Amino acid sequence: MVYVEAIGLDQAPAAFKRLEAVVPLKGNKFFATYDQTRKAYRACARIADPAKFAAYGLPRATLAGGTYATTELVGPLADIVPRIAPAFEALIARHGFDRSRLPIEFYKRQTQVVLYLPVAVYTN
Repeated sequence: MVYVEAIGLDQAPAAFKRLEAVVPLKGNKFFATYDQTRKAYRACARIADPAKFAAYGLPRATLAGGTYATTELVGPLADIVPRIAPAFEALIARHGFDRSRLPIEFYKRQTQVVLYLPVAVYTN
């Protein structure tokens, strides 16, 4: 996965614009993470052809595995974006939040975003 990082949520559109200027939309999957501690927003792309990583000239990262609570937001992207933070807050209220991992936004389609909130799994 490659990414472009911006500081502050208000810079998220600019991060995606910079990422999409380098990485083609077709054939790649797009994600985002937000680190509340660092105020760092990362627009990310999982590259379909790993041989092209070097050609993009972007830093690489890996999304953390583990257990996630999820929800889907559908509609026009302009309507989805303002609903992301409240949807994450609702997931946190319902499931808690494993703060050792970052929440993930998966931009599945122009009309569908899947939110992944990391949660702790407790066993007895």
